[in-house]
Amino acid sequence: MDRNQIITAILSILSLVVSILAYINSLNSKKISQGQIELQIHQHIAESENNLLNILMKKNEFTDTYFNNILDVALQFNLNAYEEACAKYIDNKVDKKRFKKNYQAPITSIVKEPMYNKFFNPNTSNYRAILKVNQEWNNLEK
Repeated sequence: MDRNQIITAILSILSLVVSILAYINSLNSKKISQGQIELQIHQHIAESENNLLNILMKKNEFTDTYFNNILDVALQFNLNAYEEACAKYIDNKVDKKRFKKNYQAPITSIVKEPMYNKFFNPNTSNYRAILKVNQEWNNLEK
């Protein structure tokens, strides 16, 4: 091998190493991004559930009509948090196995909970991602 061939071979090997390192870095960046998204989801859901709990605990402080109105708002805030989370699940922006492990029980509960019934009409619901994810996880006909 002459000198030019050796230099070309070395440059090729260095290019390959740089490409491999860039690929590994992109995988790590994706995992970090997923982790940040999952943390945001957790925080948003926790905030909405805390808000809902606070309202439920203060039921006696309000008239029935006013309480029902603020309860509806809190329920929708909670559903919006789960809807956003489910949309990220559908878009593959989270680790699907971990998401299912963490949220299958709460999502199934919400869909079955009578106080949420009025929000889950299959034809008019604004919470289609929740319904889609719940159907995927709990469809016994699969």
